[in-house]
Amino acid sequence: LEIFLQKQEELAIAEDNRRAHQLHNNIKEKEKSDNVFELIEKAKKTVLTPIQKEESGVVKPVMKGTYIYIEEHKLQALKKLAIDKKTTLKNIINDAIDDKYF
Repeated sequence: LEIFLQKQEELAIAEDNRRAHQLHNNIKEKEKSDNVFELIEKAKKTVLTPIQKEESGVVKPVMKGTYIYIEEHKLQALKKLAIDKKTTLKNIINDAIDDKYF
């Protein structure tokens, strides 16, 4: 019985090793077939921005506050620009991010 159990354990280990090797090969093949730019484009098409509905009925993307550190003279210039454009500093920054990265 002990020999039988030992053989079964060896067979199970061998099967696990075979599966791990196959999985490794599958991953390598997948990496070859997908390049980074294709993956980024897929993500852009499939990732949806969470939305929130305000009491007024307006639906907009969920926003989260954060702190940024910026040189004081740049901050003052951005605030002046926001006033000149009759918008908010938040909108100026978000528009710049959208233009540059999205």
